[in-house]
Amino acid sequence: MTRTILVTGATGTVGSALLSRLRDRDATVRAAARSPLGDGPADEWVAVASEVLGCPVEYANPSLSGFVVRSLRVDRPLGFALVMAGIYTTARLGLAGRVTDDVERVLGRPPRDVRAFFEDCRGELTAT
Repeated sequence: MTRTILVTGATGTVGSALLSRLRDRDATVRAAARSPLGDGPADEWVAVASEVLGCPVEYANPSLSGFVVRSLRVDRPLGFALVMAGIYTTARLGLAGRVTDDVERVLGRPPRDVRAFFEDCRGELTAT
């Protein structure tokens, strides 16, 4: 019987390193992340992330209070956790779908879609 290993926090430093090592050993892995990266529906970015990273990714879909508590548990400052909670809430309500030219002005480059994000960050997300 093949066992499946669940890696939580798969987009974090430890989780991504663990994910990479397990994949190198041909383990069957399920990866879980705390919050979506991008402005599309969770099922859309999860499918893209799974495809690009080469392993199943699940969205944990925490409550707002759960999101803040988890942020504080990983030593994020309260102010940062609350700002991220506002962004998280905006995304969950479907209000984050529109990208303005502010993104390019702030980042100095055009915005990228979810696929481009995961492709660009694949090394960091699967680093050993």
